[in-house]
Amino acid sequence: MQKLHSTNGHTSKHILTRFFGQIARAIWLIFAFFMLVWSLFAFFYQLPFNMAGFVLVAVLWLVVGIYALVLEFKTPWKSRILLALMFIGVIIWWSTIRPTLHRDWAPELARSVEATFDPINPDIVHLQNIRNFDWIAPYEGKENWENGTYNADDLIGLDVYLSYWMGPYIAHTLVGFTFKDGRHLVFSAEIRRTKEQSFSAIGGFFKEFELIMIAAPEEDIIKLRTDIRHENVYRYPINVGKEKIKDLFLNYLETADKLAHQARFYNTVTANCTTVVFDMARILDPGIPLDWRILFSGQLPSYLYDLKVVNTEKSLKELVDEAHIEPQINGRRDQYSVDIRRVRNTNGN
Repeated sequence: MQKLHSTNGHTSKHILTRFFGQIARAIWLIFAFFMLVWSLFAFFYQLPFNMAGFVLVAVLWLVVGIYALVLEFKTPWKSRILLALMFIGVIIWWSTIRPTLHRDWAPELARSVEATFDPINPDIVHLQNIRNFDWIAPYEGKENWENGTYNADDLIGLDVYLSYWMGPYIAHTLVGFTFKDGRHLVFSAEIRRTKEQSFSAIGGFFKEFELIMIAAPEEDIIKLRTDIRHENVYRYPINVGKEKIKDLFLNYLETADKLAHQARFYNTVTANCTTVVFDMARILDPGIPLDWRILFSGQLPSYLYDLKVVNTEKSLKELVDEAHIEPQINGRRDQYSVDIRRVRNTNGN
């Protein structure tokens, strides 16, 4: 009986060992398959080859990769060494790809706003490269870059703009500051495209674009989206104290100036127009909760409503309806900021 019990115990232990070994193998194979596919995307977006060159590299990579995966069931240790060497090589190559400030940028993204603080009064800031284009087509406008001086003590308002261009869950996030002299300055963290590039959400995962901070008046950056690109744009006044507005403004200037001198990659999830805003807001208030609506920026209105930083005396639907900016195609450009702030009758009368 004792011998039988010992045999059964040994058998159970062997079964468990084999079971967990199979699970470990399955996890490894899934990881290896993911890395093979991820590497293909990395090659596609980063190798300096034409399509024929990429196809050749992709075929060779897949042949070796599939051979290594099949080898797992014959000689596991050889398979794992081969795959490990492949992945280490890709990771080393990937780490050598650095962002740059010097490419043939699209005209509207050619300059990044820069800030210089007054040595006597640090609340006064001199900005270079404020974009103020007169747009005639979605990606064509009369170029005009300006300089401006602003006093952070003159801030009286904060707005969040959401521009919807791809369904209800995805929106571009912009943040605007209002000064008591009536000027409005809007900041937008954007992908920095070259003249030949077009936006790619997938490419944004693979170091395809750099990140840039654009500063512009509403008649450039908001009018472009409402009147020229015909996107659905909403403006939400944010109810926070003047000191919070000032701190956020100064954080924007610091981030913008850093991006102007130190290149950084855009990332579709971790470094985009919304996460940059959230990161800066968290500096001001570490208690701001992380939320799925940060990633699905089109749903930010309900997030702001839950945080009670917008007008909660109205329903969320009323707030959203009133926030919508009507196109001002026939309006004067220098009156744009006034026109979009006119109270609308949302009852359709």
